[in-house]
Amino acid sequence: MMRRSAMDAGTTDWLPGPILTLLLAGVLAAGGSGAASTPGGPTRPSFGPAPVCPLTPPQEATAVLAFEDMIPVIRHPRCMNCHGGVNPLVPYAQGRHMGGLIDTTQIPNSSVQTIRKVCEQCHAQLPGWDTPGAPMFWVGKTDKQICMQFKQFSTDPADFIAHITDDRGGVAFIDAAFIGERALDDDSKTYGANYGKPFAVDPPPGTHADLIRQGTQWANTVGPKGWNAAPDCGCEIHRDGWVGTAHFAMTVPGSGYSVEEEATATVWFERDKALSKGQDVYWKSAAGSIKWSTKYTGACHGTFTGTTPINLTASGVGGDGSPLGVIELTSRGNQVLYFVSNAPWLDQFQPVTNVPCDGVGSLPVPLPLHASFWWQHDPNGGVVSPDGQLLEGSYQQTAGPSTMEWKWSFRRTAP
Repeated sequence: MMRRSAMDAGTTDWLPGPILTLLLAGVLAAGGSGAASTPGGPTRPSFGPAPVCPLTPPQEATAVLAFEDMIPVIRHPRCMNCHGGVNPLVPYAQGRHMGGLIDTTQIPNSSVQTIRKVCEQCHAQLPGWDTPGAPMFWVGKTDKQICMQFKQFSTDPADFIAHITDDRGGVAFIDAAFIGERALDDDSKTYGANYGKPFAVDPPPGTHADLIRQGTQWANTVGPKGWNAAPDCGCEIHRDGWVGTAHFAMTVPGSGYSVEEEATATVWFERDKALSKGQDVYWKSAAGSIKWSTKYTGACHGTFTGTTPINLTASGVGGDGSPLGVIELTSRGNQVLYFVSNAPWLDQFQPVTNVPCDGVGSLPVPLPLHASFWWQHDPNGGVVSPDGQLLEGSYQQTAGPSTMEWKWSFRRTAP
């Protein structure tokens, strides 16, 4: 009996029990042997109330921002599909498993091992393929809740780093994730067309090495003491502010050359006490970074990348006393509105780059091009926050054939 691929990201509430262990990029996998996980997973023992988080607010910000850097991978279908997004034990309409229903009652001597063999009939490129139990689902959880899960299912920072590095020496789920083929054999790759979803190689963004670097920074910032402290230690900034990401994408077609630029800013904003008065409260960018990529095609060509630090010292944008960004929150009747403003970058963070151009040598350009508008909303008014605790939205501008688009999500941090 052939079974097919968990390709499509659904949102279901299912409890597969002990049948399966872990798919791709699951930063909460089972132990290094690749054996099936139990519903409890490799949790740490509890010996009474956890100690207070030993991290200072700046250390908390460093940890939370490092974790936010991992979120695009964590929430990518290669990870989310198996961490609660797809259920192979129910029909497609409920579970969105493109291999159809895996009926465990029809499998002789049904067990973790025999069901795993059924999964391997399609996911043949990775022996040992399966998915985790419900305690390790991420669907419907906030970034903070997932962060706390990671701590719960690893004994200490070193154990977590070992997991994201090589699955603790077990089944190479994370490596398979970054290949992006779901470990499917050639025949199984055709099944998605039955649901209007032709197969496409779709790995998470970045590289496995990037994930290891980001996860290592987060885990080591939390440290052994923070790992065994309060559950949200290293997952929350205990100071009034906002933390999240803003993504920018720009396309500028041209007759001679075209430009595409993308950037993701991961930022913590702290309250600006000097500006905040009455019902108008302000926060200024205090920590984080912007990762950007600019691509030229045509007569001028080349791809250029960089990371720009954000902080309130001379080593980052904002160190000149003018923060990279400011959030204003205000009440208008029964609505909470927010406004965002940007400040210019220091020249050292927007260096002139010589872009090779056919026939003329090079074109000197300050990169990244988007420096002065890294986060923007409709200039005709503020954006409504549903509860004063979440800032989410998107905005698009067009000018002739050129487009610019912003998407953002920030959550309130609490003292």
